[in-house]
Amino acid sequence: MKFIHRTVPLLGLTAILITPVTARAVQRRPIDAATLKNYIAQTTAEDFLQRGIQQEQSGDLKGAITNFNRAIELNHFYSQAYGKRGVVRLKQGDINGAISDSNKFIFPKGGRFI
Repeated sequence: MKFIHRTVPLLGLTAILITPVTARAVQRRPIDAATLKNYIAQTTAEDFLQRGIQQEQSGDLKGAITNFNRAIELNHFYSQAYGKRGVVRLKQGDINGAISDSNKFIFPKGGRFI
């Protein structure tokens, strides 16, 4: 059995030796799958939002909508993605879609403005 030593910082300057423990006892608890999936989805949703913003600024409105849709698929309550998609839909002349997205931007958990 392999032993490792666990240390505790003392006022950030030195460390003292505590009782040796097995490496297995020091291992951290694994992250559950749901937490990991949510973390990855949130990070990825932000990436898609940023891509959509870049495409909107370059004039690729269809590509921007695609990226905002992907961000919303990954996080259904991502109000920024709804807001940006609503702006692009308005630029495309889709008034009903813009109003729908504006409602979801203002009320991400439900509700209606118009």
